[in-house]
Amino acid sequence: MKIILFLFCILLINSIEKKLEINEDEIIQRIKSIVGNKAAPLLAGGLAIIKDSKTIFCRSLGSARLNPNGTENMTATENVKYRTASISKLFTAIGIWQLEEKGLLNVTDEASKYLGFELKNPYFPNIPITINMLLSHTSSIREGNYNVPYNHHISEYFNESSEIYYEGCYSKEHEPGYYQYVNMNYCLLGTIIERVSNVRFDLYMIENVLKPMGITGSFNIFELPKEQLDETGSLYEKLTDGKFDVNGKFTVRMDDFTEGYPTANYSEYVIGTNGALYGPMGSLRISLEELTHLAHMFINNGTYNGKVILKPETIEKMFTIIWRYDENKKNGETDDGYDYAYAGGPSIITNIGKNRLHEKKNLQFSGHTANAYGLFGGVFFDRTKGCGLVYRGNGVSRSLDEYVGSFSPYNQWALDFIKLADDVAQFDYPENKKEDEHVEPPPEDDSFPIYIIIIIAFFGLAIIVSFIVILILKRKQYFESQDTDDKKEQISEE
Repeated sequence: MKIILFLFCILLINSIEKKLEINEDEIIQRIKSIVGNKAAPLLAGGLAIIKDSKTIFCRSLGSARLNPNGTENMTATENVKYRTASISKLFTAIGIWQLEEKGLLNVTDEASKYLGFELKNPYFPNIPITINMLLSHTSSIREGNYNVPYNHHISEYFNESSEIYYEGCYSKEHEPGYYQYVNMNYCLLGTIIERVSNVRFDLYMIENVLKPMGITGSFNIFELPKEQLDETGSLYEKLTDGKFDVNGKFTVRMDDFTEGYPTANYSEYVIGTNGALYGPMGSLRISLEELTHLAHMFINNGTYNGKVILKPETIEKMFTIIWRYDENKKNGETDDGYDYAYAGGPSIITNIGKNRLHEKKNLQFSGHTANAYGLFGGVFFDRTKGCGLVYRGNGVSRSLDEYVGSFSPYNQWALDFIKLADDVAQFDYPENKKEDEHVEPPPEDDSFPIYIIIIIAFFGLAIIVSFIVILILKRKQYFESQDTDDKKEQISEE
């Protein structure tokens, strides 16, 4: 009987394990359907899925570069690098937190202390602008042309006498502490990294952040080695006369290599004058596979492949929420629910209102998104549960501001990738229940879920087998007793 129960347990465990197996061909077909959707086609798309602190799937499909006649020049794979836009900000934030770990700065200090010029909102002069405010987009600085050109000081953006001065550089209406997503915040953080470390921003990031995480990319495309440039894709939008068109032509918007690789001479650049030059807000070229290294580093509390990038206590500080939207105070711009909470670099998904990634599940993820020049992407993860995903698409055919989900302001392509990841990994989170909405109970279903049927079948089989074994044993005992009686009769007759 014990042997039968043991065999039953083995069969039951195997049936449960099979439910966790993934069908790569099916996932690839799902990705193809997202990329090839005639109502909203993409040039390329990719997805990586993390479960139990392991990458269980990572693939990218489509084209990474096109010839002028529209034919494919390079195939998109998970190892092709793209300019990854605002996901770059998470890496820049890591650099800032490393410097705090070393005691070279304090994120609660005024940013002016490290920038070498006064950064203060003249309309709210008594409220200091701190590094934490730059990290969390609560500085009250506003967006102009944040691409401060070579041989200009980043302070000129705020200087009325400069030719690159932005008149609306500070908010008149909202004091520091009010949230509004602004790229210039991270241009200033890149400059702080240079001034504190005395190392050019892109080089600091390579040596202290990227290489230790096994990433071969760079913020500076002009100094990428040829072998890495050969693995870098171009960014496209599907346009007709400059407007999005699903039937239009894929048009290069960034990293056009048709006439060769770009060059630039920044030999006269003075470290600490203009970190914006190297794109701390969005210029990192990195592959889909390498982006999973970032998620794994955070999931492993600051360690990647045995190398400590940040200490666990620093990770906790980095993920401590600095700003959270308050409906009563109206203390920030949520972009229709896109942003509801921000920490020291990461965006925090609250699952409040439209601030969600999944229609039916409250995925408790942190991370960052990317949307620029025809590319969109996201890195999201749960450090506690060791799960997450990375998605990326290129060559959008519709506006990212208009092609959005019904339950979320995230673009529909992103939501499709997120749902696919959840369908595969079956992320363990509670379902979304809207408090303000009466939910009818589901109709009674007389059918049983398949796993219950399997369990009942195994128990039934075990009972039947046990019954047969008992019959066999009883029959054996009966015949043994008969033999004994026959022998006794023979002896008595003798």
